[in-house]
Amino acid sequence: MVVLKKFFILLLLMISAGRVFGWGAGASDNFVIKLAVTDESGRAIPFPTIWGAMYPGVHELDLDVDDLWRIANRYRDSYEFVTRFNCILPKQWVLPMADERGVVKIETSYQDRYGSEKLRPVPMHLGFVVLKRGYYPARVTVTLKDEAGINERIVLRRDYSQGVDFAPYWVEFDRLRYVLSDTDAFSALSENMSLSLESIQSEMEEVGRQAEAAGDKAGAARIYARMQYLPTLKYYNGKLIGFEQSSPLSQERWVYLRRAYDLDPSQPYIAAMYLFRIGSEKFGLGYAPGTADARSRSEFERFLGSLHELMQKSGGEIWPVYHLLYANWHKKSALPEEVGRQTSLLKTLYRDEPKFRTWSNLNEFSRH
Repeated sequence: MVVLKKFFILLLLMISAGRVFGWGAGASDNFVIKLAVTDESGRAIPFPTIWGAMYPGVHELDLDVDDLWRIANRYRDSYEFVTRFNCILPKQWVLPMADERGVVKIETSYQDRYGSEKLRPVPMHLGFVVLKRGYYPARVTVTLKDEAGINERIVLRRDYSQGVDFAPYWVEFDRLRYVLSDTDAFSALSENMSLSLESIQSEMEEVGRQAEAAGDKAGAARIYARMQYLPTLKYYNGKLIGFEQSSPLSQERWVYLRRAYDLDPSQPYIAAMYLFRIGSEKFGLGYAPGTADARSRSEFERFLGSLHELMQKSGGEIWPVYHLLYANWHKKSALPEEVGRQTSLLKTLYRDEPKFRTWSNLNEFSRH
């Protein structure tokens, strides 16, 4: 999974009003993005999730706003698990969440996004998608020529079909996700890093318990599953220097995933994470159908059958990385008809999500 470079720093200056504003004397290639998220009546929506795209890009996998819109709607039920380090697509730009006023301010540049040698194109397009539980996703596109920034309002419409009551534990969960959405800023603001991390972890545990106490098993499962991506302390030469992304494969994080799966095994993202983790532990590098005994081969075919069932039921909502792993699991089958499905599954993945991997990369991956 690709670790994204940080493309922005938080601003400490006031931004003038207006949709776009000019360079001014001596301006650099940096530009400022200010987004404000409200409902249809103009009331601020606290802590929405924001994904962005800057285009035209330089690589065939770079995204535009149509790509963002596609994944926002396709994977809407699992958007809360997306972080800067855990993206649906490798080139996905995950911005810090907006604050309690629904506002986010970012300074960035085309060079930050694509490399110091790249010149900002004219015109350049910025696209954003905003997601929030209880609302329909929204999108906005802005075209820049020589302007130094944008100041944009994005309106979300209520989605009453979700039946969200905005319980206090949901509000707190979103607040904690907001705090964690920019781990560099979190690190800079934390005087005692160890205590700060312990506080975040204990607060999120409490939010999960509140959801369970309210009878909201599905909500508690989401909260615990999100805890896989809590940061961990970062050391250099034995000295504590900040935070970094922890591995969801660690035993400590595995506890949260098992708890989430026990509460809601039907949630597509949670189910995929859980089943593929189980498969990796049982049938990873040490398993080969040619040398496995009959019992192990039978267990593997049952495991592959459970993946078939998951993909049949929820494949449209399963992240692309699991479709790739699913295709490659077929190489380990002792049944020729299953081995033969790998190529067709990879072709389907490429057709459905062309911005996940190039076709040559998919072929290369399948050979290993």
